[in-house]
Amino acid sequence: MAKALKPCRDTALGLVAKRDYAVAELARKLRQKGYDTAEVQPLVAEFAERQLVDDTRYATNRWRYRQEASRWGKTRIVQELKQAGVVAEVLTALIEHHAGADEEAAGKNDEFTRAAELAAKRFKPLGAPPARSFTPEGEKAAKKYVSEKNRRLSFLLRRGFGMAAASAALKNLG
Repeated sequence: MAKALKPCRDTALGLVAKRDYAVAELARKLRQKGYDTAEVQPLVAEFAERQLVDDTRYATNRWRYRQEASRWGKTRIVQELKQAGVVAEVLTALIEHHAGADEEAAGKNDEFTRAAELAAKRFKPLGAPPARSFTPEGEKAAKKYVSEKNRRLSFLLRRGFGMAAASAALKNLG
């Protein structure tokens, strides 16, 4: 026998009480719990009207959290917000806002600065590339150096930093 579902409104209120949700994310979560789309859509619309769910608030809070706590770059944060179903207009406004804030602050929230801080925290300086040598040991050292440099670059790119910010961070690290 199937387990009886709580009323959709009670489940939605329980979810929203725990954390912020994007409108589309809340609808998806309720559908995953087994509620009918005909029941979910009007309820989510009502919640949005009453500002219990708000894409702008959700995106702003998520951006700040991912930037500070997770140390993610802009690209990865935008990707996560798109997956959560944040509306394109909200994303565009948020990106423009943070681009302007980065230019004004040019410090703590600057993507180059955050990439450099993360690289410094995560990696020791790599040092100068090995001297050119045509011996097997010299070739092995050169391959190891290039491999480590690529590994570090990949780490920063996976965190969502742009190629320019990641390259500059590693160059400054040494």
